Amino acid sequence: MWSVTVGVPIPVFAGSKQARGVTEALALRRATEHDVESVEQLLACACSSGSTPGAPSRPSTTSTSTACCADRDHRESTRAQYGVGKVPFSSVLEANVSAISEADAALEVLADAWRLAIAQDELSLDDVTLSPTVMGSPRAAA
Repeated sequence: MWSVTVGVPIPVFAGSKQARGVTEALALRRATEHDVESVEQLLACACSSGSTPGAPSRPSTTSTSTACCADRDHRESTRAQYGVGKVPFSSVLEANVSAISEADAALEVLADAWRLAIAQDELSLDDVTLSPTVMGSPRAAA
């Protein structure tokens, strides 16, 4: 006995899947736009910090905020891909864990930068308190 089966896909859910694909594409586009903005901000920060060599340096939160935006867009993209059925739920969890660990690392770096800036300010304040003794020297009068 022989059996022949013919199947034809019926696009019942094609509209919702295409809408999810469009959402994913928009999330990826926003992620790349945020990447471009972050590079521009880092470049502007580097240029502005290089123009004033004597100014005290303060830690910048620009890289932290841009990293958070990029992580958020990556998570949205992963969620959209999960909604379409391209990736398993474990990928969504991994994206969230990755975003949390990167945010934690970025905040640790920022905290270290602030500690360093505070230490430099305290060092410069110590120099200010020593200046009256230096002013009494013959070199200060010259």
